[in-house]
Amino acid sequence: MKKIKKIALIIAIGLVSLAMSHVEAYSQERPEYLPGELLVKFREGVSGDEIKSLIAGNGAGVVKRIGLIDVYHLKLPSSLSVQQALTLYRNSPLVKYAEPNYLRYPDVTPNDPRYSEMWGLNNTGQTGGTADADIDAPEAWNITTGDPDVVVAVIDSGMDLNHEDLAANLYTNPGEIPGNGIDDDGNGYYR
Repeated sequence: MKKIKKIALIIAIGLVSLAMSHVEAYSQERPEYLPGELLVKFREGVSGDEIKSLIAGNGAGVVKRIGLIDVYHLKLPSSLSVQQALTLYRNSPLVKYAEPNYLRYPDVTPNDPRYSEMWGLNNTGQTGGTADADIDAPEAWNITTGDPDVVVAVIDSGMDLNHEDLAANLYTNPGEIPGNGIDDDGNGYYR
């Protein structure tokens, strides 16, 4: 019996460790910028030959020139880090500015004016409750924000059908004739 308990304990510890490694991997911060890339704007009056010479001299290549703002998107050689390249380009009198190729991520926090009151979605302790006693909605929204083809059934007679967040999103069964009290499409429901 002791052997079975030991094996069960080892399996449980292994499963917890595996689960925690997934959480840790997912919770790692997203990169701030693309490695090996730089955005460079040259000063007015700098010739095309001077630009080509500086870029080639640093071992970089032009991915593209963003014409509207006259910025060069550069691919750096593997021997040159973004930080090293920033120092090189920023110290050149030919360069107006040099920046990493920053990444931007969409914010999936709702623009609902009453979102801060919805402690069940993201509890920060805003109403005196326990912080993080919620369904982790923002964390889920970082994975997916849903699919309009998915229908969610709410089995509750206490729903306000005229609520501003629900009224435009309610599904009405086109197979039913409203108010006739008959199950028109055989699904067991007649409303």
